[in-house]
Amino acid sequence: VEEKFQDSVTLVKFNHDGKYLVAVDMAGNFTCWKYSNHNFTKMNSMNFNEPSWFEWHPQANVLILAEKESLSMWKVPTLDVAKYFSLESPSEVGCFMPDGKNALIGYDEGYAIILDLSSFTVKSKLKSHEIDSEHGIVSLGAHPDNSLVALGTKKGRVLLFTTKNQKLIGTLEIPETDNGNYIETIKFGRESLAGLFIVAFSNYLHIYDNSKLVLRHTVLLSGIGTRLVCLEPYVFIGTTKAVIDICDCRSGLKKPSLQGHTKTIMDIALSKDGKRLMTSSDDGTVKIFYLEACPSDSRQVLQIF
Repeated sequence: VEEKFQDSVTLVKFNHDGKYLVAVDMAGNFTCWKYSNHNFTKMNSMNFNEPSWFEWHPQANVLILAEKESLSMWKVPTLDVAKYFSLESPSEVGCFMPDGKNALIGYDEGYAIILDLSSFTVKSKLKSHEIDSEHGIVSLGAHPDNSLVALGTKKGRVLLFTTKNQKLIGTLEIPETDNGNYIETIKFGRESLAGLFIVAFSNYLHIYDNSKLVLRHTVLLSGIGTRLVCLEPYVFIGTTKAVIDICDCRSGLKKPSLQGHTKTIMDIALSKDGKRLMTSSDDGTVKIFYLEACPSDSRQVLQIF
């Protein structure tokens, strides 16, 4: 499937059960499709004012979307608005917590909040005294058991907080390269692998043990990493070289990359069943890659455009 947008598509994500797909371009155009019987049907579209991020609820057909000064919650596919929340400062990143009851929101001023979704009130604030506004929060992730969150900054630091008492339990310093060390994306792996995957504004994927804060692997990418998703034991990383790199997080070895775009990969998303990988690019297109599981614990990739 391929869809042409007015501008570069920066955000694209499946809902919790893979039945709906939403993509947003830089012009604020928001489009929702329904997936059924291997076909995508356009359901609804609208325009937002400078959207910076959106995330699907982990169990419901609801999403939250951040604009320049506000956060809103929407029902899909009707696009009925449920709630509004005024942002304290610009926010470049946020997510639902895995329990679906709270949201984690990062601010440019160098801190994050946990937002209670039933009341849309702030439950807690996560901030390190060592971090100022120059260390704006630009990426974040939540552990699957809701106990731990990671915040990535513009200056190469990754801060790990407990959610129970908002305690800072560790700080990781990502080495600076010629491109800087802006933390592009962070993901926690399953508890069984205890992985923390970090991509800075560089050609490297850093794989840490999140329980010991020990570096396991550093993987050279095809280009500067932009986004990543986990389908363990594999990690898919979008790059500025228009390809999606695939890495085995156990060994740190790369698999053949996914190709088909002509410009930087802006966002990637994985369906819940792990069979479809969605990509958006600076070339203005959105593509679906179908992934077939093989008995040998490897994955054959079928590219369909």
